[in-house]
Amino acid sequence: MKVHMSLLAAVGATLATASIASAQIAAYSQDFESLDALSATALSADGWVVYVNVYNDAAKTSYAYGYVYGGAPNGTGDVSDIAAGEGGVDQGTQQMSVYSAYSNADHANGLYIETNVYREIAINSDNIGQTWTFTFDYKKGNLAGGSTAEAFIKTLDPNNGYATTNLIEHDTATSDLWQTGSISLDIDSGLVGQVFQIGVQNTATMYEDSGVFYDNINLVGTGGVCGIADVDGNGTLNLDDINIFAQAFVAGCDPSPPPGTNELVNGSFETPGIGFEPFDTWMLFGNVLADDNTEVTAQDGFRSCKMYGGFYGPGVQSDTGCFQDNIPVDENREYTLSGWTYMLSSDPLAPLDFADPDMNGSFGHLPLLICDFKDGSGTVLGTIQVNAFDVGIDPADTWVYKEVTGVAPEGSVTCQVTPLFIQFGDDPGSLFYDNISLESGDINAPCSIADMDANGVLNLDDINLFAQAFVAGCP
Repeated sequence: MKVHMSLLAAVGATLATASIASAQIAAYSQDFESLDALSATALSADGWVVYVNVYNDAAKTSYAYGYVYGGAPNGTGDVSDIAAGEGGVDQGTQQMSVYSAYSNADHANGLYIETNVYREIAINSDNIGQTWTFTFDYKKGNLAGGSTAEAFIKTLDPNNGYATTNLIEHDTATSDLWQTGSISLDIDSGLVGQVFQIGVQNTATMYEDSGVFYDNINLVGTGGVCGIADVDGNGTLNLDDINIFAQAFVAGCDPSPPPGTNELVNGSFETPGIGFEPFDTWMLFGNVLADDNTEVTAQDGFRSCKMYGGFYGPGVQSDTGCFQDNIPVDENREYTLSGWTYMLSSDPLAPLDFADPDMNGSFGHLPLLICDFKDGSGTVLGTIQVNAFDVGIDPADTWVYKEVTGVAPEGSVTCQVTPLFIQFGDDPGSLFYDNISLESGDINAPCSIADMDANGVLNLDDINLFAQAFVAGCP
């Protein structure tokens, strides 16, 4: 997942006053089966706490205030509950349900209520060199409207007003079926003394539904003070590590496409189509044009893709875009969708407004990058998407990079990638797209636990590195 940096101290103050559960990051596992569903303190006693951030806008650029809610409640109808009967075979009987802090009266005032439910732990020097992975099952509940939900790993710096130093997120509002998510963070010496959090959050306004179910929460660390030879991550070097390394080496690399491979064809729009078609491979709809370094200089190569709306009248939505369909994917594998966009200051986009009375409805622009994961019959199982350009935030007259990462749901066979340009009303404005990519797996990720140098191949170098690290022992 992409690591986001933030200097907003107000947001970083999330749960700053809550107690830290441990002197260092430690493994954690919870399937909620053993918790008392009738106890009001079932979740809080397990270390789950709540902090609420409130914003004036959906983009969360204008911070209003925040407050400590306290321990995560159960059975109150606010923020969180232990639910029953929502799981599949892997989820068992009980799950955790998380939704908005509807007790906040500013829902009615149109403010955006971000509700965080999480556990937090201090980072110390023993965690240096470790990679901590947060895995979780999730399923959309009654979440609707403009509500959003994510799982996250976050670090906060108490010596800098609890500023957020890392925020890794996974969208959990995408599927009506149970999915498994996974995000990770490497711990370096610069994070010692900071606060490490794992949790989930949602953002809602006007009392819109926001519920998501979670289960099988796990936090597992690998590596650390014993180095790369400690392949089972237990802080010791022994025969188990040798056996695990040997078995993984013999098993070979993951046969899937190597990480970092772009699954799209003609992602930079360089190759023209047949006849009057501007781009090979891409299917087009709406107002889509090729720009051969005429209005803007392409981000990659000599050609980019220009889009603008249909001007259908006040409040009417116009969709313009292009797409590639039937792209093979592997279920349960992580994919990153990315791309670049360019807005001319001479032809700017308008901020999106869903309730402008003078325009008799919505107006403005919403550019997106979308990847729909599908099963063999073409049914969409899940979606990852990101704003391709944040109007009013991203700069004009320069290329802007965006990306989003997610896991292809179980049963996924193909996906469809769509750069989309939505216009509401008659606002003028255009956007250029270029260098669209769908990459499988983490870039430069190892192909196996035995891939000691993480270069995507297994060879004698990996054996030598393991042997050297094992002989060196734990400090």
